[in-house]
Amino acid sequence: ITAEEAAQLNSEESDSEYFMRGEKVYECFIGRSLCRLSRSSLLAL
Repeated sequence: ITAEEAAQLNSEESDSEYFMRGEKVYECFIGRSLCRLSRSSLLAL
């Protein structure tokens, strides 16, 4: 393969890696806010 093709493959890989990392951060953020919401609603009860 040419250097160009190799660079393309590399960038595609890092893109998916970055996307998966972002998804994990997003899930963690949602989980944290859900925990906070349930805790505050329990306190309200």
